[in-house]
Amino acid sequence: MRTVSRLLQLYFLSLILCAAALGAEYSDLLQEAVANIELGKYDDALQAVEKAFALNSSDSLGHLALGTIYLHAGNLSDAEKEYHHAIAANPSEWRAHYALAICALLKGDRPGMEKWAKLAEKIDNSSKEISLLRCYLDYLDGKVADCTAPQSTLAKQIHAMAKLKAGDIESASNLLVDVLQSLAPPGFEEFRAPIATFDKKQPIALPNGKLSRKPPEQKNAPVVSGIVTLTADASKLEQVAYVVFFVDKNFVGVTNYSPFRFDWNTLNHPNGLHEVEIEARDQNGAIVSRKSTWVRIENANPLKFPNLKGPKAEQLAARIWSCIRLTESRKLAHYELAKIFLEIGDKENAAKHFEYTVAYDSNFLDARDQLIILQGRKPEYAELRQGPAGLRMVALTFDDGPNERTEETLKILRNLGVRATFFLVGFRAEAQPELVKLIEAGGHQIENHTYSHENLANLSQKQVEMELAKGAAVIRAITGKESRFFRPPGGHANNVVLKAAARLGLTGVFWNINCTKYEGASHVILARSVVDNVNDGAIILMHNGEPATLSALPQIVSELRSRGYRFVTISEMMEAVR
Repeated sequence: MRTVSRLLQLYFLSLILCAAALGAEYSDLLQEAVANIELGKYDDALQAVEKAFALNSSDSLGHLALGTIYLHAGNLSDAEKEYHHAIAANPSEWRAHYALAICALLKGDRPGMEKWAKLAEKIDNSSKEISLLRCYLDYLDGKVADCTAPQSTLAKQIHAMAKLKAGDIESASNLLVDVLQSLAPPGFEEFRAPIATFDKKQPIALPNGKLSRKPPEQKNAPVVSGIVTLTADASKLEQVAYVVFFVDKNFVGVTNYSPFRFDWNTLNHPNGLHEVEIEARDQNGAIVSRKSTWVRIENANPLKFPNLKGPKAEQLAARIWSCIRLTESRKLAHYELAKIFLEIGDKENAAKHFEYTVAYDSNFLDARDQLIILQGRKPEYAELRQGPAGLRMVALTFDDGPNERTEETLKILRNLGVRATFFLVGFRAEAQPELVKLIEAGGHQIENHTYSHENLANLSQKQVEMELAKGAAVIRAITGKESRFFRPPGGHANNVVLKAAARLGLTGVFWNINCTKYEGASHVILARSVVDNVNDGAIILMHNGEPATLSALPQIVSELRSRGYRFVTISEMMEAVR
């Protein structure tokens, strides 16, 4: 028998402690899965659930979460199977009953919906939610929609739609405004839950989740049960000092003597697929060989794990529930308000709400067409790459803000007496609206640099439209002003991008002087490059807060002014072009 040195003993101990520390607990993995559902990252959510199931496959919340991933992706049969598993693990899990009612509605099965609704009603805490679901169906059927949960946002929208049908415009508009008082989700996303469409033909819309990941099937995985002897590959025994055994990436055992076997108790793991890894290491801890295989545990009396309980479980259940329950449609609320304002002649508010509608869905009914008309734009592509000659105009433009250097940028521009145009990234503006307001207060023009700063040339036309529409809506929400211009990140604009911009009536703004390659260099070089290459009507591309740019600005402004140039915004330059 080989004697293990004190050093290796300490190594084993550290390995065990690290494995224990890094081995994620079931509840932590479930929280990760739920967070990814909320973010719409369904592949990541599915992967987290798979890891959680390797630790505990009998908890009702795990199956509830997995069912919701499949529900959002439109895989109704898989969703129903998981919700059934959740009920089997916890018969009082009314959320799973409710979810099965939603699945039945999505399949057009009203009797099936009623079956699951009645079963849910027998469980505490569910009656109000089931009543609200029935109230919605009453509205769709043309019946009196008397909701028992008037404080619910969905209930308010049901009442608002009923008032519209009855011709009570004032009550309807007040209710719709109330619906939209709740905090809007980031990026003008509908909540990560089934949405009430108020359309009898298709009463529920799903979040349109994308799920490309598939759980491992491993149809040929050997079936194991009870105590299983794991044996390392003996082909390199001379180099092997010890062997470590892992199941699902978690440490389960170690041995330091030939024939390097370990008796693994499969009863410590739930039934199902598991990955077994065997690592052989030398005296220095270097890996000599690594082998991985999948097995399927099938114990007649598997280890039973209790359902999660306590505050953490209640919080998780509430978050999963928010992803299951039927919720209001904010885009429809904005659309109906826009039509009301249009009817009473308030074109400004009508345009605002049509713009918000388009930010949620650029193809929603006729919202985009109405917006184009109200803004007086033509659905055709236009762009500006340089201003007119003979007017001694120069436009300073700053991309990618707002950020932590925005205030410094504004201070320098204020001291120089220069107004510029800022092309803002939507999600950054959304997170820092106070900086956007500071830019506006400085007299600068604020325009659209998309919502996520994606390379638009890699996106579909629908995706480009949404990037532009969301960016414009964020600017509108913070400043109250429409966005007329956009700049594609990196200047990447193919025919798809041009068509998308045309459908929204946005004018593309490019540049003829690019400071990007000098912004990581000396401010002296940057300033010299601009001054030496400037021309009448120049549009200068800079980036918000770059240190070299900030240091170069005084020299650029001073020298260009001495040559008779004046600094204008993009709108002023566009007016001169016309």
